[in-house]
Amino acid sequence: MHAPLLTGLLGAAFMAGCATTPPSPPPAAHNPAEPLHLTGRFSFTSTSNLPQSRPQHSSGRFQLNREGENLSIELSSPFGQTLVRAAQRQGEAAWLETAQHQRYTGPTLEAVLQDAIGIPVPVSRLPDWLTDRFQNVEERSADGHSIRARDAGWQIERNDSRWFLTWHQNPQRIEIRLVVDPTAQPAEQP
Repeated sequence: MHAPLLTGLLGAAFMAGCATTPPSPPPAAHNPAEPLHLTGRFSFTSTSNLPQSRPQHSSGRFQLNREGENLSIELSSPFGQTLVRAAQRQGEAAWLETAQHQRYTGPTLEAVLQDAIGIPVPVSRLPDWLTDRFQNVEERSADGHSIRARDAGWQIERNDSRWFLTWHQNPQRIEIRLVVDPTAQPAEQP
């Protein structure tokens, strides 16, 4: 497995949930045909119960953009240095590039991430998850501020603007924490 790349890529790519933020309203309903631009913090933890394995941690900021079938994500360090950029445009191969100029390509973003870090991260599902659209909703609070769902093998929990994503397949467990910026809203149509 590519441990340094994994830590740098996902750690700086998905979530940070350490800071306290005031409660925010649940995400507004979003039309998937409209552009979506989200920013926030992420933290990433990968653990394994195999002997001699060490937990991997990373955190930083993320920017996720979806326009039609085009999707891009950028992860940066807490200090703003770009760690990973990845994108897939309609009808084109997906690609991922690290800060060290390592480039990966494949048919989907999931395939590229699997190749680069060895972990199945359903990045193309993130826009849906972050706008409350899931394959299977297990529980939703009456006020809409919290939700628990399952999708693509991941357990997803949201409490206000905080997201907790967990994937577990022995011997590996991945936890991603996301805090979506309160100013992040669907893009305005011209």
